[in-house]
Amino acid sequence: MNMDDVFEKARVAMNAAAQKTEEVVAVSKLKLEAVKVNNEIKGMYEKLGREVYRAKDQKPHEDVVHSLCEEIDELRAKLEALDREMAELKKVVSCPSCGQKNPKENYYCMKCGAQLKETTGFDAEVTGEEAQQETAENE
Repeated sequence: MNMDDVFEKARVAMNAAAQKTEEVVAVSKLKLEAVKVNNEIKGMYEKLGREVYRAKDQKPHEDVVHSLCEEIDELRAKLEALDREMAELKKVVSCPSCGQKNPKENYYCMKCGAQLKETTGFDAEVTGEEAQQETAENE
């Protein structure tokens, strides 16, 4: 092995480490943003609770309660978008049935067995009728 090979292998290893570091930094930024959004949601819940409590003695502030609920819905949508973006960077997908994080390559959930993505090509199950047709065609 000559020095060029050594340098090339070192360069490849450094590039891989740099790429992984970039991914970790991106995920960390998204996590920080998610924490901020969660704190905003908690603050909105507190405001909503105060308004509902005040409403017991006074005329209800329906417009205030409604606007707070809309703001909470918007923040929750933002949080869901951040979660999807983090999952994309981590190369994972959430199970639609139980919420378990699974590697993107999985077709079925590791926790509950629910289907994560459509099977195509050779991965698809062959029904009895299709198997009979294939057998007839091959004969």
